[in-house]
Amino acid sequence: MLFTTVDLKNLSAQSVLESRLNEDFSGYNLTDFFAVMEHTHQVRFFYKKNWIDRVVLKNADPDKTLQFVLEQALSPYDLAHIVMQEHNIILIPESYTYFERNQGYDFVRVVGSPMEKGKYKLNKVEGTVLFGKTNEPLPGALVIEKKNNKQTVTDYSGHYTLYLPEGTTQLTYSFMGLESQVIEAQVLSHGELNVELMEAPIAIDAVTVTADGGHNNVNRAQMGLVFMDMKSINKLPVLMGEADIIKSMTLLPGVNVAGELSSGFNVRGGNVDQNLVLLNNAPVYNAAHLFGMFSAFIPNAISSVNLHKGTQPAGLGTRVASAMEIQLKVPDTSKVKGKAGIGILNSSLFLEGPILENRVSFILGARTTYSNWLLKQMPNIDIRNSKASFYDLLGKIDVKLSKKSNLSLFGYYSSDYFKYASKTEYNYNSTTAGLNLNHYVTEEMVLRASLSFTQFASTVSNIEYANSAHEINSGISQVNSRLEWSWHLPKSSLTTGAEAIGYLLKSGTRNPLGADSEAVPLSLPDEKALEGAVFIQSSYKFTEKLNLSAGLRYSWYSKLGAADVFIYEENQPLNDNTVESVKTFKKGDLIKLYQGLEPRLGLKYGLDESSSVKLGYNITRQYQHLISNTSSATPADYWKSADINIKPLFNQQWALGYFKNLMNNSVETSVELYYKKTNHVLEYKNGAVLSMNPAIERDVIDANARSYGLELMLKKNKGNLTGWFSYTLSKSEVSTQSSFPEEVINQGNYYPGYNHRLHDLTLSANYQLSRRWTVGSNFLFSSGRPATFPEQKYSFHNTEVVYYSDRNKYRLPAYHRLDLSLTYEGFLNITKKVHPSFTLSVYNVYGHKNIYSVFYKKDIPSLGNNYQRFGLYQLSIIGVPIPSLTINLSF
Repeated sequence: MLFTTVDLKNLSAQSVLESRLNEDFSGYNLTDFFAVMEHTHQVRFFYKKNWIDRVVLKNADPDKTLQFVLEQALSPYDLAHIVMQEHNIILIPESYTYFERNQGYDFVRVVGSPMEKGKYKLNKVEGTVLFGKTNEPLPGALVIEKKNNKQTVTDYSGHYTLYLPEGTTQLTYSFMGLESQVIEAQVLSHGELNVELMEAPIAIDAVTVTADGGHNNVNRAQMGLVFMDMKSINKLPVLMGEADIIKSMTLLPGVNVAGELSSGFNVRGGNVDQNLVLLNNAPVYNAAHLFGMFSAFIPNAISSVNLHKGTQPAGLGTRVASAMEIQLKVPDTSKVKGKAGIGILNSSLFLEGPILENRVSFILGARTTYSNWLLKQMPNIDIRNSKASFYDLLGKIDVKLSKKSNLSLFGYYSSDYFKYASKTEYNYNSTTAGLNLNHYVTEEMVLRASLSFTQFASTVSNIEYANSAHEINSGISQVNSRLEWSWHLPKSSLTTGAEAIGYLLKSGTRNPLGADSEAVPLSLPDEKALEGAVFIQSSYKFTEKLNLSAGLRYSWYSKLGAADVFIYEENQPLNDNTVESVKTFKKGDLIKLYQGLEPRLGLKYGLDESSSVKLGYNITRQYQHLISNTSSATPADYWKSADINIKPLFNQQWALGYFKNLMNNSVETSVELYYKKTNHVLEYKNGAVLSMNPAIERDVIDANARSYGLELMLKKNKGNLTGWFSYTLSKSEVSTQSSFPEEVINQGNYYPGYNHRLHDLTLSANYQLSRRWTVGSNFLFSSGRPATFPEQKYSFHNTEVVYYSDRNKYRLPAYHRLDLSLTYEGFLNITKKVHPSFTLSVYNVYGHKNIYSVFYKKDIPSLGNNYQRFGLYQLSIIGVPIPSLTINLSF
């Protein structure tokens, strides 16, 4: 076949198709038109000369795109064009490209170069799956090739890879909530195949909580992995009408929070300090604002979230209960665009776009609040007299170094202020910065390197009484470095790497406030430590039914000087009377070394195409504890390193699950059983002094915890009605095993842990009323948390003496809440420059006064309290409906 070629400059073929003409080319012969274009664009045209001899351009006015001009010119002659590789546009008969729509095909795509046809036994087909409306990558999109029974899932940047033989094949691209695309591809050699997915003609914004899409929740060997994309989170009816990552995750089985205004979250009976939260591979210590009322992350900047609540990959460590991976968006490289949110509680702004087109791009985000009016609505008088504020700042720059390498730099800062009545002020802030480098060494191997810095600082000021007013400063800083290699083959994958972490823990510094304060200054020594790990993770597909995922992590932790350490008598309780000596360590001296192996194992056996059973087992170690006297994290808490007297956490978890998909994957069901055992959990002695304690080991007890439960989930992913039902039946218990009475709680018997909830039920639903209107609802019910109540009291020398029950013997009333939301989408026309949407939400619709705590305090005798000097009181933080209206603008 005879072809004529024309070389053009500057832009790729795909870019020139989108470019607009700068003059009127109407009446030009198509060949002459190509000749004129060759000086401004770098593109090669392939065509048979006699096909276009009679083609004359019409309607080739200025501002028309080349795509439009070519389609108008070629269509009457049954010709079409396709883009091949990066700089080639091929004209071919239309019959070669388009198929009947009822066959489900869109068009033929040529993958690879004709010059390399037959060169490879298996051809590497790779590309990126994008959301066509915003040009954003789609992590977790499913790619299926039927002819050779291959499938894969896109990574966080929307990238996928398949290895296929030469020839014609059919590829199906799907993503929950978007219209699937079926492509007929002619594979010639190694090449790219990029795909855009669009919303269905009648938009169904499904709330998607999935483990990757399609059959992957059934086929994947790893258990307890939950993937949630931000398109799903944005549709959830959450507090104040804003997407909230943390609250969204707590709607899932096995994940909960202590109550309203509770920072952090609990996973399968673990404490709040046992969860690792990563933002673009950098750890974040404070994941909430206003004690859990808002997530600490700007919603529009997030692309996806992974929560590992079961078997963690060997590459993740440092926490024993779970790991949450939050990925920032990949910025748009073609144009500047943004989103703004204006609400009655907070406002936010998000921008993204190119700095150098297709090379350097950015994202910027900011958020602030004006929430004092909300506190005025609370039933508790102290909270009504409180003040609160926060703000976030976020920035990220992506640099495409080459076709094989890209670099990402980001920074995040958040600041919180909370004044509790006229008693206590909390000032705390988080700083996180990171650098990530990805380099494709070969077609199968990827090298990833990262470096990050994280700091959390807190100041708690006690201002209730002038003569004792003081402030306490504490915090933690760490530097992480990580290197990782990944190999991906058709039936297996292998990841290996190493990481090193340096810690600086500030236990506390107390200073008096004001001239009248008699508070004594005190400064506890800083703690320093180094942690390291090497790991290897592999997955292998033995057969269509049997998959294995196995990993091994070896970690070590060095507590370093300088420090003065109390040495206690052997086989004696830790108290003032058993101190044997004080050992002095100089700066850099090794105080204590801990180390150990952490195996990870996942096994899947397929019963049929739509169901499987899975087994999981893992060991995790954690070398730091959060010292806290509450069931949820607060700024008054501080981190304590494992040392000679305090041991690190050691956790084992076993899991068994059954997974079944129904109705062509539109309905997913799962049943999971788990058992966890955690050693060296810190429990507190009665009357323990936790703040500014230079010998905290004397007020804590080394305890063992166990958790076990059943998790059920039913999800509907498609249709006008989407959502899920989840239920968890679980038990979390703690026991202290010591021969010394002062180190024993509840006679050494197992007792309920602080976050134990026997029943936990969630019903979340979204209903698409029309293309513009969506209504959503959440209903939550859970058993009340354990509590310790006074059982008897008596007077001794005019002093009221209270006798308390065994620890956590009683339980608070059950927690239940209903949330509703209504969303209206404004302009649906894609040509509009601004797309508004309006969300009206109501948190706690029927105003239930959920009890946060019950406490015993001194009171003034009166008729109202039956003339008692002491009384038992219930604290309900949010006992009223809280409406919110948010206007979101996309531009």
